[in-house]
Amino acid sequence: MESLQGRFAELLEITHRIVLAAEVLGAKLTDRTAEMVALPRDAKGNASPKEAKRIVTKAAADLDQYTAQIEAALLLYGDAMNPWMDSFSKDATTTVDFDHDPSAVRQGLDAVIMIRNTLATSRQSTVETRETIASLPRMTATLNKAKRGTIAAIDRLHAVFARIDTLVSVTEKNIRALSDE
Repeated sequence: MESLQGRFAELLEITHRIVLAAEVLGAKLTDRTAEMVALPRDAKGNASPKEAKRIVTKAAADLDQYTAQIEAALLLYGDAMNPWMDSFSKDATTTVDFDHDPSAVRQGLDAVIMIRNTLATSRQSTVETRETIASLPRMTATLNKAKRGTIAAIDRLHAVFARIDTLVSVTEKNIRALSDE
């Protein structure tokens, strides 16, 4: 049970970091927009192309940094998820078969429901981030490449979320069956 709780906390921490990274990216993109709007303009209303490109390059770097955070989270999810599910399934089966302690099984079921809810919140947050990034106008090759990379990373993250959701659903179903709920 101790291993299970440790893995559960690890999964929640990874998920929380992804949501936080999306919030930080959103703030940075807002700053970049404000910087672009604040650029001095000539009589025709045009900003310096050099200064505009500098800001766009910074936005691309912000996207690349976010992409790297997602890629790291994907690796961490893989390292944490399978042992978590394995520990959870073993613990639930042992608890029901040998200890006859339905309250422990209920705690496990509550944990599964909590991870499902956390994943749903994270998924929604990343959907919104993806939409924001996809709506950025095409500007420079650097920004366009960063956009594509970030969107691809978010899509891979959504695939991991879907796999985790499937594992959590199966585990929840099995626990409910074991506990006659």
